[in-house]
Amino acid sequence: MTEKLYYEDSYKTEFTADIIEVIPYGERYAAILKNTYFYPESGGQPHDTGYIGDAKVLNVVLKDNIIYHIIDKQINTGAYKCTIDFERRFYNMQQHTGQHILSAAFIKLYNASTDSFHIGDNISHIDLNRTDLKDEEVSAAEDLSNNIIYKNLPVCTYIVSSEEAAKLPLRKQPSVKENVRIVEISGYDFSPCGGTHVKNTGEVGIIKIIRWEKNKDKTRLYFTCGMGALYYFRDVNNIVQMLANHFSTTVYEVTDRIVSLEHENKILQKEIKDLKNELGLHIAKDLFNSCENLNSDYKLVVKLFDNYDEELLRIISAKLSQNPQTISIIGNISDKQKFIVTRSEDINVNLKGLFSDIPMLFEGNGGGSSKQVQYVIKGNAEIIVNVLKEKLKEAVI
Repeated sequence: MTEKLYYEDSYKTEFTADIIEVIPYGERYAAILKNTYFYPESGGQPHDTGYIGDAKVLNVVLKDNIIYHIIDKQINTGAYKCTIDFERRFYNMQQHTGQHILSAAFIKLYNASTDSFHIGDNISHIDLNRTDLKDEEVSAAEDLSNNIIYKNLPVCTYIVSSEEAAKLPLRKQPSVKENVRIVEISGYDFSPCGGTHVKNTGEVGIIKIIRWEKNKDKTRLYFTCGMGALYYFRDVNNIVQMLANHFSTTVYEVTDRIVSLEHENKILQKEIKDLKNELGLHIAKDLFNSCENLNSDYKLVVKLFDNYDEELLRIISAKLSQNPQTISIIGNISDKQKFIVTRSEDINVNLKGLFSDIPMLFEGNGGGSSKQVQYVIKGNAEIIVNVLKEKLKEAVI
């Protein structure tokens, strides 16, 4: 059994400990210490990292009351100086205490309890047992949480019996029956918890809710605290400021500018679509007027375009198929050669079946229906067209 010193002092960053055993652990090694300040991953809070001597601590795992320190190389037993990455530890402390504050706010205001939580590298989340929270309710819980931070309330931890725990106004029931560790935010929240926490709420700095979404029968709410909030909003501010500079506007007007541009873009896209339809109709007419006869009954339009707009090619093919007794082969010669074969309604040929071997013959892929097929294939374009024409001639004899 490893003595868990992190319960006594969450701020300890350096200590000396005896390694009593080093064992293989997958592709790594695990050091077992007599006592440790390294926190193992547990209850939604990530593990600590740092060093034991010059061995890097990659993970910390608690199993059967033994804490395994997963290290990057094998070391001997004995006394070692241990160092905890306090930047990571303090980030987790801010997030964890912040979660307690936020969860208590939701249960006090709306009786929305937290069923689970997770501390992420940048953003953390809680799962609330409500799916009907309104925007203004979420904002109110955020305001209450930050007011608790500004009051700089003491955060203390202590061990009680199950009988003593039953007398406390706990936000949730403990998962153990004896030696229940309580994290109390003075007069505001009492919660059984085995995590590391700050000494007072002011150290959380700020709580900012990022977004929330329905997740089955719960609401998953994403938030960040303290230094995490600073880093997050520094990135967000840089992005928004960059957009504001790009659009020559203020950060408060960026959204309106984007909405306006989106509206303008929809209008332009409609105009482009109309112009493409008009252009496609004219090109289709010209091609039909200069087409060849496949036989005495059917006409064949063949045209190879050089790196043409694919949407326009589909429009041309569709327009050509509106002519009676007409088959068209439209090719687009670009990095990916594309061929579209279309027939009019009055020609009884199953193009999909007729050209089923084309992808295999010319190394490519594609398919379609009995009336139209499309292929992206490799090879000489003229040879491909000749093969398509020969198959069509055989089919309509």
